[in-house]
Amino acid sequence: MAQEVTRVTTEPRGATVGVIMNRLTFLIFLAAPLAGCGAPSHEVVRMNDGVMRATTSAEAAAYCQKDRSTLRMIGKAPAETGVLFRCER
Repeated sequence: MAQEVTRVTTEPRGATVGVIMNRLTFLIFLAAPLAGCGAPSHEVVRMNDGVMRATTSAEAAAYCQKDRSTLRMIGKAPAETGVLFRCER
């Protein structure tokens, strides 16, 4: 007597791997810009009313010196992310 073996497959293995890769790719592209938000900025950023933010006071001084302006320190940036300053002529 021979036994019959039946196989039941709902979808091929390659299809599930493709779905997982699509989801993984989507999550990577979603997370990449958000990861950049947490990185410190190493450039001068204009805030409001002529006030600018730099990571260090040396960076602020170099920025004002480039335009031959005088550096005026205002204080620490919010959450201590650098220094606030203004370049005056």
